[in-house]
Amino acid sequence: ARARPRRAHLPPPPPDPRLALLDLGEDARLLLDADGMITASAGPVATRLGTLVAAGQSPGDALQSDDDRAVLADLLARARSGLAATGIVRLAAPAGRRVELTAAPVSGAAQGAVGLVVRDMEAALASAEAAQARLADRTRWIGELGHEMRTPLNAIIGFSETMAQGLFGPLPERYAEYPAIIHRVGRHLLEQVNHTL
Repeated sequence: ARARPRRAHLPPPPPDPRLALLDLGEDARLLLDADGMITASAGPVATRLGTLVAAGQSPGDALQSDDDRAVLADLLARARSGLAATGIVRLAAPAGRRVELTAAPVSGAAQGAVGLVVRDMEAALASAEAAQARLADRTRWIGELGHEMRTPLNAIIGFSETMAQGLFGPLPERYAEYPAIIHRVGRHLLEQVNHTL
């Protein structure tokens, strides 16, 4: 039997090291040359821009209107002057979906190179709403916990006062100091709960 030649499996090319300067998690990252054309990309570019924008193209090709492209041009101009700048634009597809663009100068890259980070505003808003819901749940839980701790502590403090005053008769001498101890410790614990919650 004849052996088949093996195909060489080449590993994918390593990402452009300059993009590490722009590493911001799940956001799409683009490296643009002095003319505003993409030279490298990382992250979910197609997902964030709504269309596949490749090397040699302008990210402006994915934007909905001339106004959005003007925002992009302004961000790139600011980045080339050494300042990071952020703006909101709309995508052509899906129509009108908003994304946040952050442009910043990239050190170690060619003169005029700019890093562009694309963040999906819908995902960011959904994440913020989820965080707000978690905070509301935690706040409600802390309020319930405070109530559950204060109620028995107030009862303990109240009963210790009743015992100390001897409203139901005197306590045996052996137990006479206990109500004061219970009252003092109960008050201290209640202060700690109030301070913590």
